[in-house]
Amino acid sequence: MLVGEQASRIATQDGQIAAMATQISELVEANEVLGDRLAKLEYLLSRNSSNSSSPPSKDDDLGKAPPPAKSKHPNDRRRFR
Repeated sequence: MLVGEQASRIATQDGQIAAMATQISELVEANEVLGDRLAKLEYLLSRNSSNSSSPPSKDDDLGKAPPPAKSKHPNDRRRFR
């Protein structure tokens, strides 16, 4: 009977190990997503005009498109008449 009990326990443990492996895989993936999100938020916080010499108009806002880049060449100016 000991062999039968051991086989039953092993089968139960195999199922538990498979479930835990799946859970670990899901948690690793979620951790990577959160790590990417944290890196983006830290980047946005580091580009704040209150802690740098950049003007407030250069601040990045979540959900807001950055201002268009301006040409530095005087000949590229468009004039409306």
